[in-house]
Amino acid sequence: MDTATIDPVMHSRLAQRLTCLVDEADRLLHLAALKGTHEYDEARDCLREQVQQARQELVQVERTLLQKTGDAMRRGDRAVHEHPYAVIGAVAGIAALVGWLSRRD
Repeated sequence: MDTATIDPVMHSRLAQRLTCLVDEADRLLHLAALKGTHEYDEARDCLREQVQQARQELVQVERTLLQKTGDAMRRGDRAVHEHPYAVIGAVAGIAALVGWLSRRD
């Protein structure tokens, strides 16, 4: 799926969950450093590298999301300034539709 079609709220929740997951893995790595064998140390080091890479990718995803959100806001702002009456009409139409749907109960 193209990241431009992902809902920003869903994307933000996903980023928060991934951040928590990475933080938890980091905590487990720290605990594992306190006790372990040579093989365990190798596995821990491998996991540490993967956690660091996941953190970097998460930061990049967050930056991309913020950039796309900012771009969308600027496009929306430009559209409102270029076509104010069309926007007012669209908002009035949506408000009328919401009002009509809420009265149907």
